Amino acid sequence: MNFADFLENDLFDLTIFARIIMAIFLIYGCYNDNPSYMLGFVLMQVIFITLLILSVLMFLIIHIVGIPAEEILIDSIGTAIEGYSAIIIFSHYRNLKEGRSIST
Repeated sequence: MNFADFLENDLFDLTIFARIIMAIFLIYGCYNDNPSYMLGFVLMQVIFITLLILSVLMFLIIHIVGIPAEEILIDSIGTAIEGYSAIIIFSHYRNLKEGRSIST
């Protein structure tokens, strides 16, 4: 196994596994009105959005140089969706931290 295979397969699997675990913590934290469980998901979203922005910038530079990069639009849309969801989750996290629960 070479490094490229690791980046394409194993690292992708680890990322999916980490996102599933953090999503479970997010759901548990929302259900029990406990913002501590949500913090890991919020931090992971910030890191993921930063990486997506760097990816978009990298593809943009590659495209300016003259190499076709079709992933620019897809990564831009992904960054916008992830950013919007991070804002919503952080808003709910802040509401729970301040003691304002939304549960019925």
